[in-house]
Amino acid sequence: MGVYGNLVPQFDTIKRWQRKWESGFPLMSKFDGTRRPKASGYIERIEKILIENKYISLTGIAEEIKLNRFTVKRIIKEEADFRKIALRWVPYTLTNEIKAKRVDIARIMLEMITKLKSEGFIYSIAGDETWIYYRNLANSAWIRKGDEIPTRVAKGIGSPKVMVTIFFSGERMWLAKALDSGLSMNSDRFIELILNPLFQRIKAEFPSDLEPLLHFNNVTAHTAAITTKFICKNNIIRLPQPPYSHDLSPLDFYLFGYLNGTLKGITFESAEQVLAATEQILQIIDSRTLKGYSITDLLD
Repeated sequence: MGVYGNLVPQFDTIKRWQRKWESGFPLMSKFDGTRRPKASGYIERIEKILIENKYISLTGIAEEIKLNRFTVKRIIKEEADFRKIALRWVPYTLTNEIKAKRVDIARIMLEMITKLKSEGFIYSIAGDETWIYYRNLANSAWIRKGDEIPTRVAKGIGSPKVMVTIFFSGERMWLAKALDSGLSMNSDRFIELILNPLFQRIKAEFPSDLEPLLHFNNVTAHTAAITTKFICKNNIIRLPQPPYSHDLSPLDFYLFGYLNGTLKGITFESAEQVLAATEQILQIIDSRTLKGYSITDLLD
């Protein structure tokens, strides 16, 4: 009592509280915030503003009706039939024209793929790029019961990595190329480092009267005018890719996942080490496995 001084209630007051408590009388009550008087006359104006501009900020509303921003927020929360949400992000808008074009190209793809199926897809070559990190930390580990759970550092934008391009068919690997560290693919590099050596191997091993089918997605490096001209000049047929479609290459739904899973727990020091490990993994994949996950899956 000496600590709180005059703030301590009198002994008679404490005895009176005790009697009330023993008789079931509550000594505390909860404040009912809903009894706060409403700021009448503003809800109609606020709702009108929200209907006219659903992207307006609280500050914008407050400036328009000359009210405090926090008062506007309270009115909307307590009186209006509106709530603010984060917009769902989509990469693009699919128009009816784009949807129709996707269907048309998908039909062309189906016809071409069906024709190649009887050949085991050995004359269809699929390719794509993927990022491989220098540090490929494992996702899980075995520990004794009661031991401290180890941690792993999340990969960030600045984490060292290298872009690797792979082309393969239902029979074999055709090409694996790693760009110098820090570089990404463009049309000039795609032609010089990927298509040129790939086409030389194709011409050396395929009969002259055979036109192999090339399949890759619609990224800018693959569809640039200079790239398209180079492909036509070398008499290579490209399997059409529907616009704004998901990746359809078997590299995306099989090979890259297998590759990244096999690299778990391995750390590299250079792009050359990344490519050497990648090629070693690719060489042990037999043709039967490649055919099982080749472009034939697009028929399913």
